[in-house]
Amino acid sequence: MNVIEVIDHKRRAFITRGLGLSAVFALGFPLPGCAPDAARRAARRGFDAASAVELTAFILLDENGQATILNPFAEMGQGVDTAIPMLIAEEMDIDMDNIRVRHAPHGERYRIMFGNTARFTGGSLSVRSAYMPLRQAGATARAMVLQAAAARWGVAADQLFTAHGVVGHPPSGAEAGYGALAAEAAKLPVPDDVALKEKTAFALLGSSPRRLDVFAKSTGRADFGIDRQTPGMLTAAVMQSPVFGGEVAGYDAAAVRAMPGVAAVDTIPHGVAVLADNYWNAKTALEKLPVKFSGGAEGFSSAAYLQTLKSRLNEAGATVEEHGNVARAISEGETTVIAEYHAPFLAHATMEPMNCAALVRDGRCILWAPNQSVDNMVAAAAEITGLDPAQITIHTPYLGGGFGRRFMDDYVRQAVTLAQKHQGRPVKVVWSREEDIRHDFYRPMTAAKYRAAIDAGGNLTALYTTTVGDGP
Repeated sequence: MNVIEVIDHKRRAFITRGLGLSAVFALGFPLPGCAPDAARRAARRGFDAASAVELTAFILLDENGQATILNPFAEMGQGVDTAIPMLIAEEMDIDMDNIRVRHAPHGERYRIMFGNTARFTGGSLSVRSAYMPLRQAGATARAMVLQAAAARWGVAADQLFTAHGVVGHPPSGAEAGYGALAAEAAKLPVPDDVALKEKTAFALLGSSPRRLDVFAKSTGRADFGIDRQTPGMLTAAVMQSPVFGGEVAGYDAAAVRAMPGVAAVDTIPHGVAVLADNYWNAKTALEKLPVKFSGGAEGFSSAAYLQTLKSRLNEAGATVEEHGNVARAISEGETTVIAEYHAPFLAHATMEPMNCAALVRDGRCILWAPNQSVDNMVAAAAEITGLDPAQITIHTPYLGGGFGRRFMDDYVRQAVTLAQKHQGRPVKVVWSREEDIRHDFYRPMTAAKYRAAIDAGGNLTALYTTTVGDGP
């Protein structure tokens, strides 16, 4: 039997899971009506905040017929600022041109995941979690507008039709835009149960409309967290312990306090921050700041950890899956191929580094935080400030990448900690790219060993895989 060994292959695309041992055989693997020109012209007048009323938790409607959709999920390039409004627009019978999108505030009413117990953006769960609840929200809003029109005209609701944000009554020729009915609709009881469209009636879902965020992003108008500027804002550059778990042992603030723009030097969890009138001045001063750190995982080495993983590749771990007699199949194979691979620690490396702005003043806290879980960020701010979550407001701008990194609240805690110390002044924390890479929450390092048997005809007859790494 021939044996071919391939050792120390590195493949970033190699994805492993868990700690254990597995042995497997390889297996082959048209709406009715149309909106009158007058209604379309009215819709183009733009959103009127003063006249906007709430129809459901997710839908505000103004007198011009413009709907504001409160999206419970964060837009980080995956398209939810278009996909989520599509769910509502389909059932509400309103044009996408008459929609604007805002990120929903924190709170229980926007928790629509896992039996209305959770809310976050990740795991490719946004659209599938929103598919029924947000369609129901759109259908509910439509039903309320229909009922308002029926009451105004003294007719039965089932005699009415809706299309393009307009309600019509064919027998009398009466028509009204949604905006004209908004105030009356908002006063009606919210119906508990509404009928949804059959898939055969979909006019929008299944199509590819123009993304609602394209214009803002292609013209530089898009609002990302790192762009946040507020009068009187201090910008903080941070330096954290070079090892995880380390703490600041001491620093000499006097060495940089007189540098241009510097306002303060303060400690943050596991690090120190220089606050200045802009990021360049803060970063320049931070680089000159004498800082000593102590403690933490000082003895840890990626190279040594990799050797530990490799040393266990021949151990008999937990069998995850097994089909057939692999040991016999390998022993009977014409050729055996053995290869080892490892995947290193990998940072998320989002295009937009970690950042958060915070303001603590007059018993309130305001956050501008690119994040994937607003409720978690508010909980962190409440813990630091001692405020009730109702006293905390969070604004979620576009995310310059998330990938799970912005579930973590470390950068938010830093901003709130500094804002608490400098109450009355907004503070924006911006990590350097170096800090972002050094203090990520990494994808675990993993090692794997493959043993494959091939018969005389070149067919794969057995595959035996061992993986070693952190995990359940």
